[in-house]
Amino acid sequence: MIFVDEAAVLFVDADDAVDDGVRARFEFVVVRLDGDRYSIVELRRVRELRGVWRDIARDFGSPPRGVTGPPDDDVTEPAVFDTGEGLSVVLPDTHPAACGYETMAAAPSRGRVTHFPAAAPEPEAPPPAQTVETAFNAEFENHDDRQPLVENTAYVLAFYTGEPDPNASVSVPTTIVFEEGEADVKLTIQLTSDDFAIDEPSQELTVKRDGKSRGRARFGVTPQHEGRCVLHATVLKDGNFVQQIAIATNVGVPGTAMAEVTSAGRKFTPDETIRPRDLAIVVEQTPTGGLRMTLGGKEGPISGTTEMTPEQLDSLIADLRKSLKTIIDETFDDAAHKVAYTEAIDVAPAIRDATLEKLAEESFFVFRTIFHGPGADEGMKKIGAVLAGLDAATPRDIQVVTRRFAIPWQLLYAARKLEPIDARRFLGFSHRIEHIALETGWNVRQAEIRHDANLRIGVNVNRGIDEEMEATYVADQLAFFESLGESGKVRIEVRDTVKAVKNALTDPDLPDQLVYLYCHAKSNALNEGVGNSELQFEGTKPLTLKTLRNASDPDTPFRSAPLVFINACQSAELSPLFYDGFVPQLTQQGARGVIGTECDTPAIFAAAWAQEFFTEFLGGKELGDVMLTLRQRFLEQRKNPMGLLYAVHCNGNTRVEPGVGLSAS
Repeated sequence: MIFVDEAAVLFVDADDAVDDGVRARFEFVVVRLDGDRYSIVELRRVRELRGVWRDIARDFGSPPRGVTGPPDDDVTEPAVFDTGEGLSVVLPDTHPAACGYETMAAAPSRGRVTHFPAAAPEPEAPPPAQTVETAFNAEFENHDDRQPLVENTAYVLAFYTGEPDPNASVSVPTTIVFEEGEADVKLTIQLTSDDFAIDEPSQELTVKRDGKSRGRARFGVTPQHEGRCVLHATVLKDGNFVQQIAIATNVGVPGTAMAEVTSAGRKFTPDETIRPRDLAIVVEQTPTGGLRMTLGGKEGPISGTTEMTPEQLDSLIADLRKSLKTIIDETFDDAAHKVAYTEAIDVAPAIRDATLEKLAEESFFVFRTIFHGPGADEGMKKIGAVLAGLDAATPRDIQVVTRRFAIPWQLLYAARKLEPIDARRFLGFSHRIEHIALETGWNVRQAEIRHDANLRIGVNVNRGIDEEMEATYVADQLAFFESLGESGKVRIEVRDTVKAVKNALTDPDLPDQLVYLYCHAKSNALNEGVGNSELQFEGTKPLTLKTLRNASDPDTPFRSAPLVFINACQSAELSPLFYDGFVPQLTQQGARGVIGTECDTPAIFAAAWAQEFFTEFLGGKELGDVMLTLRQRFLEQRKNPMGLLYAVHCNGNTRVEPGVGLSAS
């Protein structure tokens, strides 16, 4: 009796189609006929392989027999036995194939196979969600990195992951997240450059759970001029930004091939939810002071630059904000005898249409200036064309990755031409937009805000707003949150002094999972720095960014990873600088992200938006969906377009898990 090596046996079902290539690879085929009955086909006896295996077994196989065991020395013909460890194929010692066939073995440990187990094995648990620390390595293949590159010479730049390779030209650390059940991860590397011609600029790289890639992603690149030439590699997973690596090279000048390598990316937690994104737009400042954008994802890669400086961009956006403030403060509803946006939520259709027309005109000018203005190259124009060509009827997931939060993306009127005015051409009315900080090692928090039927919400308010405006906006919101607390599913803590808010926002043990701030805010011009940006409570008492930064412990982040909602209302001096300071500060302290108003928001609208927001969001809906739904709802049902003022500075998939399911009013 001899056990057959697994490599010599093919296990098939009776009705499987015959594969003509098996004769060269296998000596035997075990055909499962029904239940525990099998027939063994000795392929050396088969003249031709056609049809299904049932027919081959009938003509050339051993007589069907049931599985019995254990086998003994009385085996007289090829047979299948259940050995208790699975099914094994055995031959009589005198069988011709047992003599000299290299893949046979007499050791009982060989030939154990489980293709057709007598008893179904316990299913293996799917591999858990986890993050893997690895490194991106890159090199110019077949080139001595000690020598510079040569102009107009073709090279192969290869990327691969694994342990940092001391022989590689580039080696930068990265974190790759594996979802539950994923055996490996498919990354997309998109290469762009103003200095190199690139063959097939988008390549895929598969990474295993040990952090090593299956092979390499290879790019054909050719430097177009001498001097310092730069390649930008953007790494995506399902359209999500993971990392950007800038590789500066020396071409035709003394020095090594790789002159300098810089990298910035996201550091994922094991339980982070990564959902597909349609567009990823990386925005950074160029060495000469302009802006570079890289569009990745399904429409990319496209890279473009504009000579617009941060000061010029801030001035452009400031003009848009001034126009918004004028609309908010001066649009009068003659029929209702009130200021349309500061004294009411519901707006007359004619006023809404006039607002959209004015806002579209101002926003389209910003869009055109950024993507088609003086100093914008062909790449920027192509990115603008992609945004203008998005189907407004099909919501896209747009991820903006940037060091500065200067551009109000949801406010951009992205169109090929201004007229006819279509509200859906505002990106925020048609698409889900999230802003992510481009920082080295920024921690991405899990999307789920988990709780045990006792969600903690910190409500921080400036009670002086009611007195100042002779209204009950704060009181009404506090009554709303009190009703949530009375449900027993949410715990509410109210703070209304600068000291109480400061102590909360600098406490690593802050219990809040959601931090809500309804207050005034203020920020200065770009050249005055971010430190004096402030939140205001108790009337106009400031809580400055400088105070928060000085009082917080950078080495001990919030344990609760709260989502922070800054509902800044009637803030005449709110500029992009505010979020340039507060978003990085709060995320570095451990907040999972920030929701905020881009500019001056009417207090009455801010209060109404907050109640609608919490009712939807606490029910378990994803943040990106909630924001898009509310913008559309206020526009269509209440004729109010002010939802465009709210931006999401975090993962748009963020949600409360489980949903609280409240029905507060």
